[in-house]
Amino acid sequence: MEDHIATVVGRYRGKIKGWDVVNEAFEDDGTWRKTSWYNITGEEFVRAAFRKAHEADPEAALYYNDYNVWKPEKRKAILELAKQLRAEGIRIDGIGMQG
Repeated sequence: MEDHIATVVGRYRGKIKGWDVVNEAFEDDGTWRKTSWYNITGEEFVRAAFRKAHEADPEAALYYNDYNVWKPEKRKAILELAKQLRAEGIRIDGIGMQG
C-alpha cells in the first residue's frame, strides 16, 4: 500500500491539489469495514496511508471519503477517526461525502 501511494502521489506531486487517501473504511453502523487492509493491519492502515500520502506530497490536501455520512453511527465513527488522526499529528484536511 505504501509503495502504491508513494508511486502515484509522488508521480503527481505538486500537480494534484487534493487526494482521497482512504475511501469507505466504515460500514453504515460505524464499525470498520473488513477490507483486506483492515484484516492485515487493523485500523493502522489508515494512519499509514495518510502519513505516506503527506510524505509523498506535503502540499496536497488529504481527505477521507465515504458514502452515507448522514447516518449518525457512521458519521460519528468518521469524525472520531479524524479527531484521532489529528491528535496524533497525522494530517487530514477534510471528509468527503459521496452523493
